[in-house]
Amino acid sequence: MQNYIVNDDGNLELRTVMTLVPKRWGSEQIVVETEVYQVKRLFMQKGRECSMHYHERKHETVTVLRGTLIVFFESQPIGKVTLSMGDCLVLPNGVEFAHRMSAVNEHCWYLESAVAGCNKDNIRIRL
Repeated sequence: MQNYIVNDDGNLELRTVMTLVPKRWGSEQIVVETEVYQVKRLFMQKGRECSMHYHERKHETVTVLRGTLIVFFESQPIGKVTLSMGDCLVLPNGVEFAHRMSAVNEHCWYLESAVAGCNKDNIRIRL
């Protein structure tokens, strides 16, 4: 898989694909990172989930590419949201939007789009 970008001169450039970063629940890969935004491609293994966490600054949008992703909320009345291929969910920042994601029934591939500069903005509540 290759990543291309149209530069300021209108020419097409091939960008090096970043290395997959293994996680206990699957893996993530930064696809695009600019001064303004970042896009990650994430893979979550069937039966795995990330920790319950929130972001102080990071405002993110999750888009499911393949599989089913369940997003559980710590303290929101909706409790959980089930996302399938093509579904998007906007997650605001703040402790009141603490969440965890789970691939209960099948592997899941999804994109996470967020404002740039928030890579260290994960506050874990519990694993």
